[in-house]
Amino acid sequence: MKATGWNATRNVVDAARMTFGVSRSTVYRIIGRFLATRRASSLVPADRGTPRGAKRVDSRVERVIAEQINRVWLKKEKPNMRALIERVHEACRIDGLRLPHRSTIQRRVDELNVLRSARKRGEAALEAAATPSAGNYRADKPNEIWQIDHTIVDMIVVDEETRLPIGRPVLTIAIDLCTRMVAGFYLSLDPPSSVSVGLCLLHAVYDKTLWLQERNIDYPWPVAGIPSDAREAIAGDTQLARRLDQIALPRWKADEEFQGLVVGILRSLPLRRPSALSAQSLRTLARATDGITAKVFSMLNELAVEAVHSGSEQITDDDVERNRCSQATSLIPTGGA
Repeated sequence: MKATGWNATRNVVDAARMTFGVSRSTVYRIIGRFLATRRASSLVPADRGTPRGAKRVDSRVERVIAEQINRVWLKKEKPNMRALIERVHEACRIDGLRLPHRSTIQRRVDELNVLRSARKRGEAALEAAATPSAGNYRADKPNEIWQIDHTIVDMIVVDEETRLPIGRPVLTIAIDLCTRMVAGFYLSLDPPSSVSVGLCLLHAVYDKTLWLQERNIDYPWPVAGIPSDAREAIAGDTQLARRLDQIALPRWKADEEFQGLVVGILRSLPLRRPSALSAQSLRTLARATDGITAKVFSMLNELAVEAVHSGSEQITDDDVERNRCSQATSLIPTGGA
C-alpha cells in the first residue's frame, strides 16, 4: 500500500488475499484498522471475549467488596477467607445487591498490593521483604548487564496528510550498565510490551554498521553481542531475585502471536521495500528456527542482509524457503571413502 500512496487498490487486495488466504471483506477490515491508527499492532487479530483486566461485576458490589476487605481482611487479626466472604454477602444482602461468587472475592484479595497490606496489618517482616532497599548495582565489564526501560517521547506525531495528532511515541532503550552506552533502542506508537522489548534487544544484539549506513550516519556504534551474566546477576542480588522470577519461555509456534512477532521484526529491518510472508513461510520459519526467539531474529537478520546485497530490498517467501534448503544442505554429512 505504501507504493500506491496508501490506497487499497484491487491489486493490493488481491495480493493480500492470495498471501494470507482470507476473504476480500477481511482484507478491507484489516486495511481500515491500519489506516485509522497507522500502527503495526492493528494488524494483529484481536482476542475475542472480555478484554483482559476488565471487570463484569456491578460497581456497587465492587465497592462493598473493597470496603469489607479494608475493614475485615486488612487487620492484625486477619480472619480466614470464609469469614470475609460471609461479611461481604451480609453487606450485599442489606443493600439488596447480587451476591458475588467466592472466587470473585478471592481474586480481589489476590490483587491487593503486598506492601500496603503488610503495613495495614503491621507485619514488619513481610513489609521489610517487600520494600526495595538501597544498594549498589554495578557491572565490571561491558556487555555484562543491560538495563531496559520505556519512556514517552516529548513530541506528538501527526498524520502526514490531515495533520491530525496520532499520538506520542514510546522509546524503549537498552543501556550497558558498565559503560553507560546505549546498546539499542526501539521507537513505536504502541504501548510498551514484550514485543517492543524484543525488538529493542534485536537492535542491541546485532552489529549497527548496516543500520548506520542506511541512514548515512558516519559515526561508529561499537555495541553488539549478548549480555553474558544476566541470570547470574539476578540470582546474586537478593532484592532482584525476590522481585523477579526466572521463567523459561515456551518456544514459538506458527500462530497469531508468532505472526505478530515476525511482522514487528520485518517492520524494524532497514529495507526499502515492505516484506510480507505467507502462512506457509511462517510455518517454515518456525520449524527452521525450532521456535527459539534468538534464532528467529538471527534468520530474519541474515535474510535482510542478503536482500540488501541482492538489491531486492525485501524478504519474500522464496527467500525463506531458499534459506531453509541451504540450512538443510549444510547438515548433510560429507566424507571420503
